[in-house]
Amino acid sequence: TWVAQIFNNSFKQEEAKRMLIGLARDLRGIAFALNTKTSYTMLFDWIYPSYLPILQTAVELWYREPACTTPILKLMAEMMQNRSQRLNFDVSSPNGILLFREASKMICTYGNQILSLGTLSKDQIYPLKLKGISICYSALKSALCGNYVSFGVFKLYG
Repeated sequence: TWVAQIFNNSFKQEEAKRMLIGLARDLRGIAFALNTKTSYTMLFDWIYPSYLPILQTAVELWYREPACTTPILKLMAEMMQNRSQRLNFDVSSPNGILLFREASKMICTYGNQILSLGTLSKDQIYPLKLKGISICYSALKSALCGNYVSFGVFKLYG
């Protein structure tokens, strides 16, 4: 696919990084402004499942670059925010579970990748580890307190 080509071509990686950083920042701003269930659902339906895997791949590949990971993680944290009860999905809708699953996948990927960084100097530890971890905790708190995922159904999914 064209996405794999962008990630594999080192010449275009810098351009791809800039585009993804800008896209993540723009989408975060849009997500922040969407305070109704209808408008938020439109964004979620657009971004999932087509574009979240691209953001996931970017976090996997460029975890050493906080300029890339921070906007993506902040976008995911914003998507998890249930401000104004905008994440009030219909009973028959799997969107709450899907959102939680995708966010969990991204948080786990990021966490596993930064564990491989090993020991860092004092001036590198905040930008390369702690800032991203803080954003991940914020997203996790939003997911657990957002009241849009019935955690009882996870037993059905394994």
